[in-house]
Parts: sequence; C-alpha cells; structure tokens
Amino acid sequence: MQTSFDLSGKTALVTGANTGLGQGMAIALAGAGADLILVGRSAPTDTAAAIEKMGRKAYDVRADLMTSGAPAKAMADALDAAGCVDILIN
Repeated sequence: MQTSFDLSGKTALVTGANTGLGQGMAIALAGAGADLILVGRSAPTDTAAAIEKMGRKAYDVRADLMTSGAPAKAMADALDAAGCVDILIN
C-alpha cells in the first residue's frame, strides 16, 4: 500500500506516550514509518510493543518533565539513544 505520509528514516520524540493521545500519536507515527523515542515517567511497555510489532524502533527515555533540568536531560538521553530527533510531539 502506498501512502503519501511517509516518515521512513525519521525519528519522532513523543512525551506521554504510555496512554491516551500520546500513545495514539506514537503508534500512528510508527505506522507512517518513523522510529520513536518514548519519554515518560514509567515504562511505555504497551506502546513500545505495538511500535516494535510494526518493525519500528522504540527507545525508552525516562523523565519527569515537571522537574528542573529534566527536559534538557531527556533530550540528551534521546540523542544518545537514537542519534537524532526529526519530529517532536509534546
């Protein structure tokens, strides 16, 4: 199936991807071909499993973004894990 929304080769960072809208967006981005960096306070087990089932990579970055310095550390951890971030969903 050909799609006009092709994100192959892109990496997206999604905060709050454990449930709800964040999870839905992460899975949709993976469906379009993107690899995902999942940022949250707890393990994104179900989201990562769904993404990996599509053949995409799912990187787990733990962070409580309400704490001082956490956003900068999360971004550094994301870059260490995936090498780049092309898309940000926050």
